[in-house]
Amino acid sequence: MPKLDTQSLTQSVSNSDDRMPQESRELKQRAKHMLKLLNEEFNCHHEANLETGETNKIYNREDEHEQIKKFLVTNMEKGKSGLMYLCGHPGTGKTSSLNYVLSELKQQGNYLFRPVLFNAMTFTDVMSFMIVLYERLHETFFGEETSRKISRHDHDAESLALLIEKLLKKISDNKKFKKDLGHKIIVIDEVDTFTTQERQFTTLIQ
Repeated sequence: MPKLDTQSLTQSVSNSDDRMPQESRELKQRAKHMLKLLNEEFNCHHEANLETGETNKIYNREDEHEQIKKFLVTNMEKGKSGLMYLCGHPGTGKTSSLNYVLSELKQQGNYLFRPVLFNAMTFTDVMSFMIVLYERLHETFFGEETSRKISRHDHDAESLALLIEKLLKKISDNKKFKKDLGHKIIVIDEVDTFTTQERQFTTLIQ
């Protein structure tokens, strides 16, 4: 879906005669504000602040929000792991919807969880992602970097996946982590980037 180009529209409003009456200037400001909202709504510029719990309402995605929320809450209540794949055309609000639900859950305070967020497009390949995933998980839950840096020259996809599995089990078995940090939610945005390396990514997911 093409993006709505409101920049030229906003510029046209801004360049109008500033010597107009007060009432007209107020109308101009309202028009600029409405164009900004229209741009954000059409282009899905809805970012949620996961640190402060700030949420921005996303319209016409209520059913999707409910499905995401149900999946997360069900798994957290049962203490089970799960995998959810959000698919859709670019710009339809996949990332924004997930961020909105996570922020809403955090703001409500009924569930304790720690999201770890990644964007697959920032990695050259699956192996690079697996190394950063291990290091970020360790730093997030242990509060420090790994004592020994992991090198891709010493591992293949299978051995790296095994290291990550052991680390996740160590985190899950630690009662202090459960009490202080809660559940682990790993978000991989733009995961389709890894489709060209299907075998390695499947190994990681398994």
